[in-house]
Amino acid sequence: MAATDGLLFIDTTQYLNFYQVIKAKKLLNLLIEQKAQVFVTIQIAEEVARNKLRIAERFLAGHFKMLDVNKFNVPDHLFDVSASTAQKLHQLLDPIVPQINEIKETLKNATLETLDRISRSEDEVTKALNEVFRNAVRETADELERAKTRKERGKPPGKQADPLGDQLTWEQLLAQCKSHNKKRVWIISSDEDYYTKHDGNLFLNPVLRQELMEIAGTEAFCFDNLDKGINDFVDKMGVTTDKLPTREESKAIQDELDSLSSYSGVHASTTAELSITGYPPVLSVRVSDTV
Repeated sequence: MAATDGLLFIDTTQYLNFYQVIKAKKLLNLLIEQKAQVFVTIQIAEEVARNKLRIAERFLAGHFKMLDVNKFNVPDHLFDVSASTAQKLHQLLDPIVPQINEIKETLKNATLETLDRISRSEDEVTKALNEVFRNAVRETADELERAKTRKERGKPPGKQADPLGDQLTWEQLLAQCKSHNKKRVWIISSDEDYYTKHDGNLFLNPVLRQELMEIAGTEAFCFDNLDKGINDFVDKMGVTTDKLPTREESKAIQDELDSLSSYSGVHASTTAELSITGYPPVLSVRVSDTV
């Protein structure tokens, strides 16, 4: 039986990645399986709800731009080839164009349907995350006051110019670790207010580490990659599960997650990765019935 003294804390951005990563369905199932050990605040759940539609729209719009039928046209005025070669190219490519147009139209309809379902919170990702968010914790008056003081003193996490948010979440996390006797916490975040990164390794801010130890006696493990963080949690907690991604699946997920920051939050996949069976999680159910 797995230990119960551990806690998973995942920030808003990491949850939103489920709306823009193709191969993360197995990771989402693993997260649901560990939901009892996941600490979520009402604020994080609300932030995900506010931003999920925009993130999904940007991802889908950018991802399906690859299916531009004009890319399959032969530029006769530029191709310096023989007539027979040009004719062979046309014979090969011309029949493909109607199929590509049909695929594009199907994907367009599927995208509109998907965005509508996300808007209504009826999509598969939202329904799955709702299982995790079901026990989201609301702040107390004392936690709110401590968060305000934290912001005034400039203590991490959070930035002075931003609304009160990260400070409040941290105060809630400290309280949760103390009240539930959590001796290990996995912090999975894209926010460098929490850590310093060197050579792929993350080091928790000394102030935050000290507070965890002094207030709750809690050891911290820090990650900026959801797959790596959850895998480390499962390993160190001794969790027995059949939902753990394989090494190949983990590599694919990690590659996608690592690429997100390079594309302003919209994952850019190669043409080879796009196939009728390889849709992102938000499309995985409905499109398979359509195409």
